[in-house]
Amino acid sequence: RPSSRSRRSAGPPVVLILYAFRQLAPPLEPTFAFSSRGVNITSKFAVNAYFCYLIDMILRKNRFPVTFLGIFFAVSTLSSWAAKAPLSPEKLQKEASHIVSGKILEVTVKVQKSTVEKGIGLHRDRVFTIKIRVRSISKGAGVKAGDQIDVIAWQPSTRIPPHPGLQGHELIPRKGDVVTFHLRRKKGGGFEPLLPNGIAVRKGGD
Repeated sequence: RPSSRSRRSAGPPVVLILYAFRQLAPPLEPTFAFSSRGVNITSKFAVNAYFCYLIDMILRKNRFPVTFLGIFFAVSTLSSWAAKAPLSPEKLQKEASHIVSGKILEVTVKVQKSTVEKGIGLHRDRVFTIKIRVRSISKGAGVKAGDQIDVIAWQPSTRIPPHPGLQGHELIPRKGDVVTFHLRRKKGGGFEPLLPNGIAVRKGGD
């Protein structure tokens, strides 16, 4: 029967590593605030480190091996994307291939495996197909007033382990809304709004 001392020392010094990560940013205050240059990478490490630390404590208390845990969260953290800051009006105008306005005819949603977050874990997104009747075009060729086009937007549905990475589109319109889209063409056809704020509902409707 192993001694209590050997039980306490079993496993790699994961906790010491996690404590080091915890010093990078406040672990109880995940940083989703955006800077003018983009994202706070250190907060991403701190959130995963703190989450890993809690589970590590539970596993150690029950004498389960924890080697895989450190590897799991290290790999998934490094592979995740950073959250994206909202684009300025100037950047929206510059980066969009098409800028269109119109009325939303239909919005459908499905949950599927994420094509954005490819780190280790369970990652699923809500993918929205937004059908719009175009009323006006401010930028872009190949679309004219009266056309119906499909716009594909997304938001995260499940992130295990949690990641403060890309959060998808800030706003999903509803049927009947009058919306301005800043779009780019998708490789497989159709359009997607620029992340994260390429969708704007016009106040006053019609």
